[in-house]
Amino acid sequence: MKRNTWSGRVGATLWVLAAFSGCTGAVTGQPPEASDAGNSPSGDSPSESPTPDGKPCAGPADCGVQPSSGTVMRRLTREEYDYTVSDLLGTKLTPARAFPREETVKGFDNNASQLSFPGQLAEQALSAAASLAQVALSKAGSIEPCASSETSEACGKKFIETFGRRAWRRPLTGPEVDRLMGVFALGDTFTEGLDLALQSLLISAPFLYRIETPAERPRPASSWDMASRLSYLLWKSMPDGELMDVAAADGLQSKASILAQAERMLKDPKAERTFAAFNAQLMELPRINTAAKDPKVFPKWDNDYPRLLRDSAEAFMAHVVKEGTFADLFTADFVFTNDQLSAYYGVDKPGTSEMTKVSLNDPKRSAGLLTQGGVIASHSGFTGTSPTFMGRWVRERLLCGTLPPPPPEVNVMIGPAPPNQTTREHHAAHNDNPDCVPCHRLMDPIGYAFEEYDAIGVHRTTENGKPVDPSGEAVDSDVGTFVGATQLGEKLAASTSAQSCLATQWFRYAQGRLEEASDKAALEGLLAAVRDTGTYKNLLLKTVQSAPFLQASPPQE
Repeated sequence: MKRNTWSGRVGATLWVLAAFSGCTGAVTGQPPEASDAGNSPSGDSPSESPTPDGKPCAGPADCGVQPSSGTVMRRLTREEYDYTVSDLLGTKLTPARAFPREETVKGFDNNASQLSFPGQLAEQALSAAASLAQVALSKAGSIEPCASSETSEACGKKFIETFGRRAWRRPLTGPEVDRLMGVFALGDTFTEGLDLALQSLLISAPFLYRIETPAERPRPASSWDMASRLSYLLWKSMPDGELMDVAAADGLQSKASILAQAERMLKDPKAERTFAAFNAQLMELPRINTAAKDPKVFPKWDNDYPRLLRDSAEAFMAHVVKEGTFADLFTADFVFTNDQLSAYYGVDKPGTSEMTKVSLNDPKRSAGLLTQGGVIASHSGFTGTSPTFMGRWVRERLLCGTLPPPPPEVNVMIGPAPPNQTTREHHAAHNDNPDCVPCHRLMDPIGYAFEEYDAIGVHRTTENGKPVDPSGEAVDSDVGTFVGATQLGEKLAASTSAQSCLATQWFRYAQGRLEEASDKAALEGLLAAVRDTGTYKNLLLKTVQSAPFLQASPPQE
């Protein structure tokens, strides 16, 4: 092995990072090793390398790289990164939890345009790559395609090609293998060489990004690109061996073959990941964890309730995914509870610590997620309810409404209702301010439906000694008027606006971008899926048969 200094070996790993500066999820130009991603394995790539003294490149030009224009790139989210390394290495490590949080767009964290690569992430990804390379080395016996005692250059090359194909979700090109072999040669020993090559693989663009071959004119996505589209949509992770073998045979070029793989993959428990993540972000379930209440006002509030109510909501959503329909989101008369949470819902203990389905037979708890304690508590204040928060949630997440920000000079904190008023009466002040009316007319009248519940989600008929009025209206929609959350749920279940919104929200999540005018046919197909069977499975299968999913992406400008 060629001897080199420690700094030179570190530089051999760091050079891959140089071109990440300023990268976003969809960029013009690309990091060095991204140049041929998604092309036929026989294609050529620029032959960049570290600078002669082993130091990292200051930028792509220092390594002789001329970025090709229009490359379609989408960085893995933190969740996708952790699932990928878990499936790649068989480890339970979750290094991406420490990575910077993604910026959200319309409530979702996987919008490609916002998946940037800041310097802090580069440093953390490099550290993670070093740790994960050690894990890969410890499992080399199950990965290495040659005899355990063999330490030849040929064995190292086979290892890089075998591991690299899985890590990059496609075969490596000849020039890419040559460059990695150059890194391998910098190690003092066979093991050190593999360590450096593994770190380079795991900090490279083809690992950290989903990189696709752009198309100047409409054509199907390549089989390798389709394999990653399927795996990251259904599993939030890398393709498995079968999917890679099908891609290698160019077997993902027909709707029938793509549908067959999707149906196979849906049977795997990993398919629960996508639906769980979509529902959590759509319904803002993480907010439940931070629900805090004034113990003087709500002495029955247990500090364990946020965790339990979040678990309950997630169990409910998982049940709807497997056995229910979208209408259940708004009309189900059951919840999931355990012994510790049973007192909250006033039911007998089910005799288990696991969340268990319990029918409530209570018309005031018959609006699915709308009348679950976690949703109401997390969209209420510390001491009282908030028609504005609840109305905003329904308007934005369930009806896809767009609300303008409040004027900068307006105090948006209206405060709790005084002792002589109900919350609804107190919020009527929004109607007295012309600056407030345009926005609050879209939220507050919806939120009034939930005024029959207090800030911890317990049903009530009076507030401050006055009768509660839960009548409301969803203006500028087909939902119309209603009295109470249960009737609101019934109207949402039958609403074309709500059904269309659900289809749109799923499109945004599944495609990792906002809808465009050209997506009209795809959105209509998803709406039909919501109406026809109302199941998550049908919605996903309709997605993988839609033009935006099947067609290669156009070049990025």
